[in-house]
Amino acid sequence: MNGNAQSPKSFGQILDYTFRLSKRYFKDFFLIVLIFTGPVYLIQALIELASGTSLVTGLSEGGSYLDRLVSSVDETANTSLFQDVLLMLTGLVSIILGPLAAVGIMHGVHHASRGERVDAGDLLRRPLAKLWPIIGSSLLVGVIFFAIVFVPLMIIIFMGVFGAFIEPISAILFSVLMGLGLMLGVALLAARWGFYLGPVAFENNTPGIGRSWHLSKGQTWKIVGIFLILFIITGTITSVIDFVMTLLMGYSVLHTVLTGVVTLVLNVIMYVGYAVVYFDLKVRNDADDLEGMIADYSQTEPTEPPYQQ
Repeated sequence: MNGNAQSPKSFGQILDYTFRLSKRYFKDFFLIVLIFTGPVYLIQALIELASGTSLVTGLSEGGSYLDRLVSSVDETANTSLFQDVLLMLTGLVSIILGPLAAVGIMHGVHHASRGERVDAGDLLRRPLAKLWPIIGSSLLVGVIFFAIVFVPLMIIIFMGVFGAFIEPISAILFSVLMGLGLMLGVALLAARWGFYLGPVAFENNTPGIGRSWHLSKGQTWKIVGIFLILFIITGTITSVIDFVMTLLMGYSVLHTVLTGVVTLVLNVIMYVGYAVVYFDLKVRNDADDLEGMIADYSQTEPTEPPYQQ
């Protein structure tokens, strides 16, 4: 599989390579994601169970189906402040554990692209060797993006609410356009700064944001397009499965567990895609650097004086 892995890939080739790697090494990659991020979903299920959510069906007997479904929603919503805080903390923990799983899969993709053996045990150890740089860089990037999203969002909400008292229709249109602009801006910045994990894990470059910016130069829209396709595919699958399971068992603990398993499976595809794009950017960047070195060498190479008789 390493025949075409060391050369730059087109949009379609990246997607094709992503799905082929996900299929071939699914067992090893899924184990990485399960070990690193699976406990988060288990803790969420235990919190729901402790809050009184039904284990299996979540639909109380009696009444119409709609009434029973609404009843299951009410059970899920009736959580204490302590349980809400725990759920929020598990979400924050997943922000840390997710990058560890991503780095493990990046090493797996790196081995596969070079025709080397992919071993799940080795992939588990690799992120732990760079544990604190990965955590520190991830927290820094998370804080940066939180500020980038939160501050403009508050401004948009304030201007939208204030404008609604003057010109409601214009205020709504303004808020929608500004919201779309914010989403696009965040997506573009994520494409430029989001590949910090590669430099941290493979180049000892912490926090890796500057290196990510350099690697993604000239490839921003391509990156956004690739991940838009992956998000549409995985999001559609998640929504359909979640809808079906909700109809069958309501908002129960089992529903949370099964939804979590589906999310883990689809995260494998996302992490593999992330790794493939990173190595494609690195190959392109290394090729550009090599061409620049050759050009500089050609310009500085001394010329021999003409032969004198």
